[in-house]
Amino acid sequence: MKKNIFFIMLVMILGCGKKSQEVYIQANYSSKDSFTTSLENNNNKEYTIYEGVLPCKDCEGIKTTLQIAKDYQTFKLSEAPISKEKMPNADLSIHFTEGKLNTERGYERDPDATVYILNWEKSEDQQRLFVRQTGKDNELFEIGQNRKRLTPKENWVLKKKE
Repeated sequence: MKKNIFFIMLVMILGCGKKSQEVYIQANYSSKDSFTTSLENNNNKEYTIYEGVLPCKDCEGIKTTLQIAKDYQTFKLSEAPISKEKMPNADLSIHFTEGKLNTERGYERDPDATVYILNWEKSEDQQRLFVRQTGKDNELFEIGQNRKRLTPKENWVLKKKE
């Protein structure tokens, strides 16, 4: 119950104020549901939700949830390290980011792919890029500013939540 109240308060805080914001909180998440609850719709927008694990050099991976507004103008992103085993002194805070979204058409040899640019109005070092390829509408993978895939492994993708 305390955890639910905490997440409701967090959603209320995130729903107000700045157009782009980052929030760090210390959390004890033990299930997929408690992690994604913090990102539930709080402003009556409809979102497409992608979830998965992205690589981490000091941990087993980063549990990631990306929500893309169906109007393709905004996003919500949450990330949390999965394990403390390889980083016993690490902070296991969940990192939340909200901001503006832009899209580009085409990636490498796929002219109909979509590149999602998170925080597109900010400097490149604050942007994140994800690709949805033609025929793979249910998954995204991350690319760098050089437009190369960051994670060569096929299993480092975010899958669309049904």
